[in-house]
Amino acid sequence: MNRLKAEINRFFNQYPDATYRTLCDLAEWARERKIHYMTPANLLTSGLRRAYAAGVLPELDPAEKESLVDSLIAEALSFEADENWRRRLFSPSTEQAKLDAYQYWRDAHITL
Repeated sequence: MNRLKAEINRFFNQYPDATYRTLCDLAEWARERKIHYMTPANLLTSGLRRAYAAGVLPELDPAEKESLVDSLIAEALSFEADENWRRRLFSPSTEQAKLDAYQYWRDAHITL
């Protein structure tokens, strides 16, 4: 059990965007294909690579996340006319900075 806890902690540290649903999808993938692992920890180590290669876990793909942020910013730029906001949305270089800029823009423009 301690090895499984350690593997789960390592998994969530390595993939911060992963959720427990990701783990459920991994187990479901192995069960559907009748792939048997000796322990659940083995499923997390070797099964994770196989499932990712099969395209079962797209939420772990950093390229997918980057394109999502870029598409959100592109959509925001298509609506924004203010040059200050356009500059704030267009200038960040890191993905986290892009996401922060988009969230600031969204909070300033979308009211409930």
